Amino acid sequence: MSGSSISRYNSCMETSFPTLSRAQEFYNVIDANAGLGVLFAGRELNQPDHRVQTVRDHYLFHYVLSGRGTFGLGRKSWNLGPGEGFLLAPGVAGRYASDPQDPWGYCWVGFHGRDAARLLPQVGFEEGSPVLRAPFDPELARRMLGLAAILEVRAPGFSLAAEGQMLLVLADLARLAGPRAKVDMAAKTQALTWAEAAAEFIQTNHHRAIGVDAVAAYVGFHPSHLGRLFRAHYGTTVQAWLARTRIERAKLLLRTTDHPVSEVARSVGYRDYAPFEKRFKALTGRNPTDYRRGPFFT
Repeated sequence: MSGSSISRYNSCMETSFPTLSRAQEFYNVIDANAGLGVLFAGRELNQPDHRVQTVRDHYLFHYVLSGRGTFGLGRKSWNLGPGEGFLLAPGVAGRYASDPQDPWGYCWVGFHGRDAARLLPQVGFEEGSPVLRAPFDPELARRMLGLAAILEVRAPGFSLAAEGQMLLVLADLARLAGPRAKVDMAAKTQALTWAEAAAEFIQTNHHRAIGVDAVAAYVGFHPSHLGRLFRAHYGTTVQAWLARTRIERAKLLLRTTDHPVSEVARSVGYRDYAPFEKRFKALTGRNPTDYRRGPFFT
């Protein structure tokens, strides 16, 4: 590791924070089987009135370091400043914009994994609560900037370091959330068994023309009851999980085989091409043909 790289890493781990400028984003080695996997992290001082509208297939958390801006989901919006943050969940359309007079600077992390939805309620993020409200916390700021630095420098073992740093970020979020981070462990344990059984059934049978009723019948619950257990554990609906599972498999087939797109659609459980294309574009921002032609790593 070069001296300049060490300097950049250490600058993010010390009390004084680096000066933010244009967007800088750094990427991790992707582990599809990670319990809690960091995908990327970055930092930026926004231009005034800079606006973003996005739908992701992973979790995306922003922590505000300076300035102000707004975050919105559907009809709700929040005005945020230093020390506050917002979480965008997979498959959820969100928007955020910097203040025209006092644009915010923030850092962010994208992450995924089978443990992510289980851990987020423990740090204060539940359905209807996608925002962190707290005074500016230097420790959390250091952790977030340090996460970006780890991926920027890419020293030996950086992926393990990023995973460890992400757990420390979650621990800081739990500390700041206070009472909101309390979890009913008995209810959580009960939900764990049935929610995971449903997810396993989806993973094994997503190529078939199944729906929520079939998943519910497999675990022996009414669809609405399973839906509540599933959302409590994974933070999303059974239908959304099924759709994401199918589209992720379709993405892999499009990139690794020469099967016709219509055949790919059928192989992931869509009888008709039109709903497959609509769902694919909603989750990836591109139609299947454009996705196949695009660069492999995005």
